[in-house]
Amino acid sequence: MKKCIWFLAVCALFASGCDEDPAPARSSRPSSQSGTADASGSERTKYIASSVVFDADSEQTYVSVLDSLDSQEIDYASAREFAGWSDVWIHEGAVYVSSREEHTVTKFSIDDDNTLIEEAQISFAKYGEVDVAFWSNTFVAPDKAYMIEGTRGYVIWDPQTMEITGTFDLPKLPEREGLLVRAGTLDRANVIRDGKLYQPMYWSDEDYARFAPDSRVAVIDIATDRVIDTIDAPCAGLDIGSADDEGNLYFSTWTSGVFQPLWDKGSPNCVATIPASAESARVAFKFADVTEGREGSAVRNFRDGKLLFSVFHQERVDLTDADADPFELLGERNWRTWLYDPETSSASAVEGLDWNSGATYVFDIDDVHYVMVPSTNYEATRVVALEDDLTTSTRFEMRGWATRLFAVE
Repeated sequence: MKKCIWFLAVCALFASGCDEDPAPARSSRPSSQSGTADASGSERTKYIASSVVFDADSEQTYVSVLDSLDSQEIDYASAREFAGWSDVWIHEGAVYVSSREEHTVTKFSIDDDNTLIEEAQISFAKYGEVDVAFWSNTFVAPDKAYMIEGTRGYVIWDPQTMEITGTFDLPKLPEREGLLVRAGTLDRANVIRDGKLYQPMYWSDEDYARFAPDSRVAVIDIATDRVIDTIDAPCAGLDIGSADDEGNLYFSTWTSGVFQPLWDKGSPNCVATIPASAESARVAFKFADVTEGREGSAVRNFRDGKLLFSVFHQERVDLTDADADPFELLGERNWRTWLYDPETSSASAVEGLDWNSGATYVFDIDDVHYVMVPSTNYEATRVVALEDDLTTSTRFEMRGWATRLFAVE
């Protein structure tokens, strides 16, 4: 059960070393143009895709530089291998790769042969609680990023000079009835709006199976590196955030959040929203109310105010089987991706996206949503292009669990 929780909740990101669809309000596309020139001298876009392959004893990360996102087979002989569960991100046209083993972030450029060229490196070794990865990091400006240190606060660093420039604290929340304080995973939970970063925080047990019924959202002024508000949010386990085109913010649980309402007979999960131009949270909807009684997770903006999320189809499993491991079932192909329309309060499965294991990441590149669809126990991931009209096409398959896809311009 522990191993499944490790995959589903990514529990070691902030806790015990065993801990995961786009950095929500931050575009998955880089914000500057510094791509590779072709023979005519014009800039051409490159793409970065990465995945981690894990077994009981080890992890290996693969980073591929692609010339397009057309249908293709990934050439792993050309992929760059990194030891352990490394991570990759794009910022201002540069490639950043973190090493959890060495507590470093390395900055790379891409040469004409699609080779990653090391430019500079920064160490976070003096900050013992920093789990150096981009699920622990938020880029907030061209020259500023926040790397979280447990739940204590942020380490501020400059991705241009590759120097640490300061620290500041997050709100100190007490443990509640045996539940630990958690910070929402930064690559999918944090949202930036109007110069402010919204950082969800919540309470769970050690296994990320049980949650307090409410959460908090810390509001941070990016210009001054200061927490200016803490918002009460009436939903459990808020570990993923997103913003729609109007600036409405949505926060929801990750995949392990369906354990409590389905197996432990807890309250149904809800989605919290902080409306545009508001600084208070309310319930947007409950998953069970729009999915014919099913539980869901991982809400993300799609288009025109519509939202994508993962739905666990409990009719495919026996909830009463005392011998079954619920977290094994959560890691199998019992999930579908649904689309929700807040205007009509209606939702339905996206037919072109097959059954999967729920932990999908989504990246919006060139006005196309690329859904990273994991197989059973994250042994492989299909990268599927989802168009505005909901037509789909599989572009390629990656080894292991793929959670990163970027354009480098």
